[in-house]
Amino acid sequence: MSSLFEHGLIRTAAVERVVAPIASHLCHLVLLCDGAEDPEHFTQLEGAAQAVAKATENMAAEASRVIRDTEDEVLHMEMSSLFESVTVSGQHVLLAAQKLNIQPSLTEHREELITATQNVFLGVVKVLLVDDDANIRRVVAASDQVLECLSDLGSP
Repeated sequence: MSSLFEHGLIRTAAVERVVAPIASHLCHLVLLCDGAEDPEHFTQLEGAAQAVAKATENMAAEASRVIRDTEDEVLHMEMSSLFESVTVSGQHVLLAAQKLNIQPSLTEHREELITATQNVFLGVVKVLLVDDDANIRRVVAASDQVLECLSDLGSP
């Protein structure tokens, strides 16, 4: 992922502050899960899952702050339904990793961990899309105001 940032392909504050840390923790979690054969790996797996849970809590806290500070009713409505599910999905990753640590031989626990990590990514994407939509609404409203001002200036 660092190559994407270094070459400027993905360079937004949201990606740097939110997506990159969560993606990094999830990738670490997946790598640990793939190589987890002995009990020590499963302990590390639980630590990585705790990092994912903390990162989703941080994202939810930021989404909550955005909701508090916004006058955009659409953003408020759409974001309100998302930030709690992001936190829950992060906690589900931690729970699945703990189950896997306790019973590493059960494939259901690995599948649960995979599903939980997918849900984290899906939740993050939804939050970022809602935020992008709000930014687009602000840009469109500002451009409408500029066009109106230019039209007023051009009128005799």
